[in-house]
Amino acid sequence: MSRIYKWNGAFFDLFQDVPTNGAYNWQYFQVQNNHYLGVANMVNIDGVNYNSKSRIYKWNGTSFIQYQELSTFGATDLEYFQLGATSYLAVANCQNSSLSTNINSYIYKLSL
Repeated sequence: MSRIYKWNGAFFDLFQDVPTNGAYNWQYFQVQNNHYLGVANMVNIDGVNYNSKSRIYKWNGTSFIQYQELSTFGATDLEYFQLGATSYLAVANCQNSSLSTNINSYIYKLSL
């Protein structure tokens, strides 16, 4: 479980709990008027298997709700970038369940 805190003007208050599995990195990004948070999950729900599901959450006006799951392999980082008007999300994978570090990372292209 990870937590999102909101600044109240003096300090951070707990805003929302988000289910995660070995969360390694968060990435905020905005596309058009939509706000997203992506989390790179290192492990699967069992806490041992590195064939994980990283997730993208979308702001619905009151909270972040799950928008998409990405199949990842021991994900350690997410990076959002744009080339022209096209949005991309790069995912750094670390290892698979066989503990092999000879693994591909991915670049996703946003389709709205």
